[in-house]
Amino acid sequence: GGERDCVLRQNSIVSSDSFYFRSLTLAENIQIDVIPDSSAGFPANRPCHIDPIPMTAPLGGGSIYIYAEHVLVSQGARITASVENSSHCQLNSNDRGVYGASGGDVFIIANQVELAGELVANGGEGGGASGGGTQPGGAGGSVQVYTQLIIFRDSGRILSQGGRISEASQSGPGAGRANLGGAGAGRN
Repeated sequence: GGERDCVLRQNSIVSSDSFYFRSLTLAENIQIDVIPDSSAGFPANRPCHIDPIPMTAPLGGGSIYIYAEHVLVSQGARITASVENSSHCQLNSNDRGVYGASGGDVFIIANQVELAGELVANGGEGGGASGGGTQPGGAGGSVQVYTQLIIFRDSGRILSQGGRISEASQSGPGAGRANLGGAGAGRN
């Protein structure tokens, strides 16, 4: 249930899931990473191959749902549902390259959110091919905050960016979505 207060003082890697607290505080410079599992984001379009062993396509982003009365993401801290880059496919035998995987979902449902750190759901970088071709990066994921009050402090940011083409540094197919909702109204 949501009857516990939690102060996270060490980095955590979590599977896609829902988490319930009375209050959640991420101490300074602490990170929660959601394991990419394609529960929210699309995987890369094809595996990359390194002769003679085929590799699997990078997975799309996972999802984290945080339910609490109060959430504090301290300065330098971050909650991320971003994905791995496909740029490791650059030196493979796949002559078409690999699209980047799309980012995951970060949902926070709380009465009050204080954000001095970051909420992030970025897409992965696209991978080039041994024949010189490149593919676009993955779309950014979704960051949604539903609250009665959100307080941005210091360098608090919400990021949902498409991945880049690894060699050309061009944007991916699209940005993700940031949604701040509260009291029945949403803003994009």
